Amino acid sequence: MKRCSWCLETKDDSEFWKAKHTKDRLQGYCKECSKAKVRAHIEKKRAQFKEECAICGDVQVVPGPRLSLDHCHRTGKIRGILCRECNLGNANFKDDPELLRAAAAYLSQ
Repeated sequence: MKRCSWCLETKDDSEFWKAKHTKDRLQGYCKECSKAKVRAHIEKKRAQFKEECAICGDVQVVPGPRLSLDHCHRTGKIRGILCRECNLGNANFKDDPELLRAAAAYLSQ
């Protein structure tokens, strides 16, 4: 039996992850508390890395599969961070401002 140093409950040894660096070869936190601490840490980090699409303003969590680092294919210069949809839209219009203006005029009819 071992006492968790976070929730302070005494639990069976099987409720603790193994650890090589401790005398009893068990972590100080029970498995349940260890998972909770990891989840809290991940959420804290995610909150620090929220990014907004430069075109539509959609807020995304970085890193994530829905964000792209937009760049000019001719010069390689980075323009900003775009959501997947806006990045694909730019690609479909061949990064051509005139085509995008024509599309905007068409949609405004």
